[in-house]
Amino acid sequence: MKRQEGQALVLACLLMLILSIALITTVNIGHGVHERIRLQNTADAAAYSTAAMEARAFNFYAFTNRTQVSHYVSAMMWQSLDSFLFSIQAFLTDIFGFMRTVGPCFPSDSRSSYWIIVCAVLDNLAYLFSAVFDAARWPIQVFQGFWRILFTLVIPLALMTTYPAMAMLGRLEGRTALAALGGALLFAAVSRFLWRAAIRSYTSASS
Repeated sequence: MKRQEGQALVLACLLMLILSIALITTVNIGHGVHERIRLQNTADAAAYSTAAMEARAFNFYAFTNRTQVSHYVSAMMWQSLDSFLFSIQAFLTDIFGFMRTVGPCFPSDSRSSYWIIVCAVLDNLAYLFSAVFDAARWPIQVFQGFWRILFTLVIPLALMTTYPAMAMLGRLEGRTALAALGGALLFAAVSRFLWRAAIRSYTSASS
């Protein structure tokens, strides 16, 4: 009989080959899964970063739109007041021209001190209104004491220019905002009262 030695070695080599192939396959699969997870995390991070950047951009656009709306509202309010003051200026200038032509503002030595003062005020109204318009370019914090009260309550420049900008920047205090709102409502109520009173007493040219 022939000797049968070495059969176990062949089987062991085949088993080691199978185990090596299985190990290599397992490592390859693990590496592929790891790379897939890493790529997925990278894609998720990129998508999150893009979404966050878009969200910040849209927030900035919304903030800018609100700022523009506030600016346009302030500009329209200031334009309405500007038009009203210019109409008053034109009316008083016409009155002064009429009085200077046929009235007590005609240059003479017989005028009383009262008419001298009144005519001087009427004559310098253009400079007065120009000074008021120039004051609107500065924030209300520049003015102190009487001038701040004047440009906040009497001539509400702060309500139209400074306070909306401070509110959009988040620097407007709560009590100041409430006071500004109350002042705006007061001006609106007075305007409505005067309008309704004027409408009640209005008579057309044909009546």
